Amino acid sequence: QASSTSEVQMLAVQADGRKKPLDTIARETVTQLHGSPSYRTPDGEKLDSTTTFLSLWFNDRDWNREPLILLNYRPLKAEAGLNEEQKYFSFSELMQSDLPKLFGQARQQQASGADLSRSDRETLTVADRMSLMLDTVANRGAISLVPHPTDIKGAWTSLDDASELYSSDVAAGLAADFDAMESAYLDRGTPESINESARELHQRLQQLSPGIYPSDRALSREVFFNRFHAFGKAWHVYAIAFAGMLVVTLMELTNWYWLPMGAFSAGLGIQIYGFALRIAIADRPPVTNMYESVVWVGLPRGIGDGLRAAHAR
Repeated sequence: QASSTSEVQMLAVQADGRKKPLDTIARETVTQLHGSPSYRTPDGEKLDSTTTFLSLWFNDRDWNREPLILLNYRPLKAEAGLNEEQKYFSFSELMQSDLPKLFGQARQQQASGADLSRSDRETLTVADRMSLMLDTVANRGAISLVPHPTDIKGAWTSLDDASELYSSDVAAGLAADFDAMESAYLDRGTPESINESARELHQRLQQLSPGIYPSDRALSREVFFNRFHAFGKAWHVYAIAFAGMLVVTLMELTNWYWLPMGAFSAGLGIQIYGFALRIAIADRPPVTNMYESVVWVGLPRGIGDGLRAAHAR
């Protein structure tokens, strides 16, 4: 469904100190709630992250009873009186269990500075998921869509608070565009139905502050990165290269040596391309966590060692 929701995916949002397409916000939100960027409904329908986020945002189903929230720690499920074999729960199920009482206990432990048990940490994680769901469902103020008029580092605001940065007429126009987008979605029930109104809202926001609002090229680059899954593809190609090299080595098929090496080179190219996209998106090296830092620092040496080994061969 990437193409069917392309216009709404391109709406820019300021979050965590960065300007991102709504596509990224949708993926992050659904993954935090569900542990996966896609959601399968009880009747078997599979919704991608954008469709799930829109459904939450416009509240087109009874999300109070949808088993969206991930809770996979068995001791906590047992303590809360929940089904230990179940992985996903509805907001209503969690609220009707003993979890609210456990939330209070865990927050008291946290406030006192005491060491938190695994169960306490899992409890607080579920509490954060439930809070995020409350903040997202039927809440046009959930995300900061409206750019600052003059300051490139200034705080953006939500549609509800647009009058804090712009005139009441401008705020009313933005609200009207959002209402048209919401009505189109609720009336027809398909992500495709909001493309035209999403495009109008996107253009109006871009025209408000063209020097600050991200370019379409930058937004589309990140949407493509989200869809391409460069590092996942590289891992699969590396696995093929490893299996091929294992066969060549065990069966002494020296004439076939360059086939797995070619696959390895292809995987390396995909991985480097993924890193290049990440750098272009974030405007800095991809070192947001220890895993990325280790890979990024070791990559040049790994490439050099691989090339030397291939040459020696």
